[in-house]
Amino acid sequence: MRIQNGKHFGCKALLLAPWLAVNWSHANEPVFVPKAQRVVDNVYAIVDPLGQRSAANAGLNANYGFVITDEGVILIDSGASAHSAAMLEKAIQEVTTRPVRWVLNTGSQDHRWLGNDNFARKGAQVHALAATVQTQKASAKQQIAGLSRFVGDQINGTQARPANIVHSGTEVSLNLAGVDVLWVHTSAHLPNDSLIHLPKASAPFTGDLVYVDRLLVVLPQSNVRNGARAIERLRALLPVQMIPGHGRVTTMAQAFDDLHCANINRVFVDFEANP
Repeated sequence: MRIQNGKHFGCKALLLAPWLAVNWSHANEPVFVPKAQRVVDNVYAIVDPLGQRSAANAGLNANYGFVITDEGVILIDSGASAHSAAMLEKAIQEVTTRPVRWVLNTGSQDHRWLGNDNFARKGAQVHALAATVQTQKASAKQQIAGLSRFVGDQINGTQARPANIVHSGTEVSLNLAGVDVLWVHTSAHLPNDSLIHLPKASAPFTGDLVYVDRLLVVLPQSNVRNGARAIERLRALLPVQMIPGHGRVTTMAQAFDDLHCANINRVFVDFEANP
């Protein structure tokens, strides 16, 4: 996506060095207990710690969320292991007695999907975009080995179970128990990531397209051109509130104007000058 006629993005969310803003030390790190917060209507967020994966946070260093319907709960991302998935389930049960019937994976990072098996064994459907499922399958073995170095024995009992309800395409519309869902392929932070928008609630779960309260990491696998396109698609959805991949529940203005990070305009200009 080219930047022409002096048009730049107002976003300040693209960062290059996460260690500049986040203290990765685990010394005396408090044990994290997931708690749900209501965003709007029947939509809830579980905002997790900003630091690196650890035994204290059970690998839950990303944001999650859920929607309560008459037929059960729609869960956005399932946690990093069987252990952490059970923690998310407990947080949901503090709000509703309805079971998790659907799990939607926004990406293929370990903390987005390695808890799938916990919910699938209890009858939940696990959904993802087709491209995301391919990445899950390719990375599963390496992710479990890598995560075990952070969370130790908490990884025990975890079975890598990719989504079994697969949706083709780059934009998919679903209706789950009366809840409209717009699923958008972003492939920005990591290949085949996605965002999930709830049009009636005007609340997207952005996945790792948006961070607040910490630096957004640009990895060798990241694609800033895809990120630019995805950000413009996100803007077009006109969200009232959004649940970012990391950090507090926020608004579009806060997410793109008030972040503590480098200006995205400079990065895109550099990429256009040096393709």
